[in-house]
Amino acid sequence: MIWHWDQKNLNIELLDVSTDHIRGSLAKAVSSMPDDLDLYIRAVVVAQTLTTKKLTLVTVDPYKTSQSEHIGCSHIPVGKPIRTAQQYDVAHCSACNKFINTHTLAAQHIALRCKKYLQPIP
Repeated sequence: MIWHWDQKNLNIELLDVSTDHIRGSLAKAVSSMPDDLDLYIRAVVVAQTLTTKKLTLVTVDPYKTSQSEHIGCSHIPVGKPIRTAQQYDVAHCSACNKFINTHTLAAQHIALRCKKYLQPIP
């Protein structure tokens, strides 16, 4: 699970990931991720108890969070990350050719999806 934290919400993507057919550091990262939502629920309870502030756990669809549009791309249309077979953490933007940290990009998209989810419907 990749997560983004702001002052009122713990925003997470629910991943159902297996280490089948992957090796090396990616497999190690996947196997170290919590795969139980209960752990996050308990973390929210502890945080609320320690800070006496209301905290909401928000889950989002993990679909293409690290492969979506490059946030901060200066080109129109906005580019997307292009990964190589050997690099999962860093990618080039297809439009501006800047290096993108795919973990940061995923966290930014998780935060945006949670904001859309939490907005009141008019």
